[in-house]
Amino acid sequence: MTSTVKKLTETAIVTLDQVERRIYLIRGQKVMLDSELAELTELRRVV
Repeated sequence: MTSTVKKLTETAIVTLDQVERRIYLIRGQKVMLDSELAELTELRRVV
């Protein structure tokens, strides 16, 4: 792991692993559900 990546992951509030686990491959496109993104950023979802 490069020092830049290591530094970013050590100081990140949301880890890279948490983001990667919420990315889905659908019909060849990487997508993240809005509810998953809201959970990561601690925002309230309005329907």
